[in-house]
Amino acid sequence: MAILWISHTGPAWIATADDWTIVTYSIGIAAARVVLDVIAEGLIDLVDPDRWDGGIAYAIAEGLRQLRTDITMGADPDEVLDSLRTSDLVPELLEILRALSTQYGARGDEDEKQRLLAAVLHLRHADQNIGYGPDQVAALHAATADETSLR
Repeated sequence: MAILWISHTGPAWIATADDWTIVTYSIGIAAARVVLDVIAEGLIDLVDPDRWDGGIAYAIAEGLRQLRTDITMGADPDEVLDSLRTSDLVPELLEILRALSTQYGARGDEDEKQRLLAAVLHLRHADQNIGYGPDQVAALHAATADETSLR
């Protein structure tokens, strides 16, 4: 549309429009696109509500890859470790694996259930070695909130 307007070609409503009219058209087109995207996402979720099952794992893995890159590029290791501790990433992964093991147990797949429970045990040890206790996490969250409110 911008090329047609600049070159004064195309439909008359574009070729003869003034600056503000073109801006209005552009905003209208962008708004229509956003509305249509929201409607399409809603319809897709209605048709296939399971489309995100497991997809979030790829996004988390990408975030962790970026975090690893940040560390190698010189990010403050204390801040990264504090973020890892307070984000509850390891306990959440532990709970996901525990829920999966329950599902496999319900299916009768005891081998997979036991394998996942072994991973849960390892994650519990990892959390104990890098994590804080619940009281310390709450205190760290409170300190972070206080710092934010002071800014």
